[in-house]
Amino acid sequence: MNYRIVLTLLVFLLLSACGPIIGQMMKASEGISQFEVTSGSLTSLRPEGSLLVYGPFAKTSKAFYISRGEDAANFAAELQEQGVIQTRLFIERDFDRLEETAKGLRDQSPEQIKSDLALERRPDILLFGTILHRKTIIAPARGVIMDVGYRLEFYDLGTRESTIIEVSIKDLAENCIPRIVEEIVRQRP
Repeated sequence: MNYRIVLTLLVFLLLSACGPIIGQMMKASEGISQFEVTSGSLTSLRPEGSLLVYGPFAKTSKAFYISRGEDAANFAAELQEQGVIQTRLFIERDFDRLEETAKGLRDQSPEQIKSDLALERRPDILLFGTILHRKTIIAPARGVIMDVGYRLEFYDLGTRESTIIEVSIKDLAENCIPRIVEEIVRQRP
């Protein structure tokens, strides 16, 4: 009888240790797998500049929203927090007008945008984003691992030119955007 209890306990302990082991093994495949500036240069992102982040980001059929506007809000907060550039966030509430509003912002002057959106400061750059793909995986004893890709377009209102970054990352969900912004800082000249 005692052997059965001991054997049952050993099997239970062995099985309960598998989750954390698997969770730790998943770390090997985490990190930024792609970071490519496909157009333009990151030199326009200066700490004294002003960036208006437009949300919610667009998405492809391989992506989904956690919450509409969350990606844009998180990028705005993280770019500001890491000292990349001063940011403001604008979320379009009429989701049927996303493309129309984005086009309108591109066509306006910085002063018009400042006035129309009641901003304290005129924006130098607009950030438009697209979520290219997103998958989530539960990592035992660690949390939610997110595999996500973004196309980030930094549209300079002065030159009317875009800097486009395509980036893919697999990491704990709460670390994805901070790590992407760290990489922007690292690659900025």
